Amino acid sequence: MSRISSKRARFRELTYCHYDKMFRFAVGRLGNAEDAEDVLQESYAKAYKSFESLKDEVKAKSWFLQILINTIRDHVRKSRGNPPVVSLEDVADSEILAISSAKTDRQDPAVHLSDAEINPVLANALTELPDIFLTPLLLREIHGASYQEIAELLTIPVGTVMSRLARARTLLRKKLEGTILRASRNTQSRSTKGQAKDKNTGDRL
Repeated sequence: MSRISSKRARFRELTYCHYDKMFRFAVGRLGNAEDAEDVLQESYAKAYKSFESLKDEVKAKSWFLQILINTIRDHVRKSRGNPPVVSLEDVADSEILAISSAKTDRQDPAVHLSDAEINPVLANALTELPDIFLTPLLLREIHGASYQEIAELLTIPVGTVMSRLARARTLLRKKLEGTILRASRNTQSRSTKGQAKDKNTGDRL
């Protein structure tokens, strides 16, 4: 095996095993799969070019995460005039209400970030969180990163990590509660209109 082939094989072995979680992180940060895929591919290209800079293979995941985080930030800065938007027009109110069906969901909806596919309602709420709160939350919930690992990745104190995570959960819960309340009102409104229509039909008969 040539040196280049050996390098490529080792790179794939150390980084592609984390692909799914890296993709979910990018979706959570950018709000849509298309941009997430583009940024992730760009990150892999950057990582391969600088593979020699990885001195400790045990830290390959954190090393790649740092590249991905920086690439996402560059992407967001370049597209600041066109912020990502997750449309809820095609999402049924029943699906929106489903996210609040369990008590644990209402207490901490961030638990759903570890799901194989992020709920569009949750993804929409995530796009409204400031990066300083969103990134630590995604690292914690999707990658299971410790407070210390997040602190090292973001170069902030552990105490700051903990306070930002608490703030992120509070903001996310409030944004989802607003979306759920609107969906509940829509459902009630349609039910009332349907009942009135049935009554009018019955009266005519």
